[in-house]
Amino acid sequence: MIIGTLKAKEFKKRCMQVKLTQNNVRGSEDCLYLNIWVPQGRREVSTKLPVMVYIYGGAFLVGGGQGANFLDNYLYDGEEIAVRGNVIVVTINYRVGPLGFLSTGDANLPGNYGLKDQHMAIAWVKRNIKAFGGDPDNITIFGESAGAASVSLQTLSPKNKGLFKRAISQSGVGLCSWAIQRDPLLWAKKLGEKVGCSTDNTTVLANCLRHADPKELTLSYHLQLTHLPNLLLFSFNHSHEVYPACGAHGAHWQEVVKKTVVDLATDYIFLIPTQVALDLHLQNAKSGKTYSYLFSEPSRMPIYPRWVGADHADDLQYVFGKPFATPLGYKPKHRTVSKTMIAYWTNFARTGDPNKGHSDVPVSWPAYTNNGKFYLDINHKMSKSSVKQDLRSRFVTFWNSVYLKLPQVADISQSELMF
Repeated sequence: MIIGTLKAKEFKKRCMQVKLTQNNVRGSEDCLYLNIWVPQGRREVSTKLPVMVYIYGGAFLVGGGQGANFLDNYLYDGEEIAVRGNVIVVTINYRVGPLGFLSTGDANLPGNYGLKDQHMAIAWVKRNIKAFGGDPDNITIFGESAGAASVSLQTLSPKNKGLFKRAISQSGVGLCSWAIQRDPLLWAKKLGEKVGCSTDNTTVLANCLRHADPKELTLSYHLQLTHLPNLLLFSFNHSHEVYPACGAHGAHWQEVVKKTVVDLATDYIFLIPTQVALDLHLQNAKSGKTYSYLFSEPSRMPIYPRWVGADHADDLQYVFGKPFATPLGYKPKHRTVSKTMIAYWTNFARTGDPNKGHSDVPVSWPAYTNNGKFYLDINHKMSKSSVKQDLRSRFVTFWNSVYLKLPQVADISQSELMF
């Protein structure tokens, strides 16, 4: 055992994963590390600081604890949250792709290794964070997209009992259609065939996959970026054949169709499962409160039309304080959004109430209750009117009742839904 001081000046490699081109890999099998930011600038050593553990997204296929890097500016740099909220921020790595989630669906390759990595990282924080000035009895886990679904799933695991106190899911819950693979053996066999394994029985298949080259195994899974639910693609293409783009009316109609498809996909992929999860938490939480929000600050992407609004993952730059860390890339209104989100997030981590804690907030955010299904509409123009109720309730009702009673045109199997 080596005793000494680790000079933690550089991030370790992310877990092995495909590059965006999907023709090569990056990262390493030696990847289960975490990063810790402690608020600096005080003479006395802080004790019992709230702890926030971040779980990254990336479709369970890509991602890393430091996030995307642009000129040594890492997206998941925890310094702004730590300093502004007076909290300790931890980001973790977990295995992704086949090395993290390949499974035969039985005891031979039980799967969910990536989720087990997350659990082990949270347990490490619980055991060790006191040495960094953190309160092991006040840990909050938070994550976005696949990381948000992971947060949701970690709250459900009995393995985590007593390890953390609160959870924040940003764009994803365990009930999302894309969060659970219901036919893992199908994929294990497909990948097995690609790397030359016999797929006749799961014992032989699992053993062969374990001895396969990790790079070859990682590359054997290709993300089908074109695979949206057939229903959505059909509705989009069909509408274009009925109404050709002719003149101003045609252009307007195309925009309406595009917006409808975006709304439809957003409802199916995120909104409905999130609303169901909110209601389930409301019914089952004995003492904990739940808070719901909608992030609506328009995307900064110049190529997007105005109707797009906020894009998936747009919230991360504000939660991680990028408008302060790289001020030249942002306007004052963006710093307003960032200050607001860091305040709500860190207050919640500190007290369990986003309105109470170290930071002042612009608007009091009420809890989600049966009496008032409140949510906070978060953008740079926060006022009392930002507190709203019944988010897209007509559509929620449609998906949860009318849609489920409709005769299904075709059974879209889980294996086709790859996001």
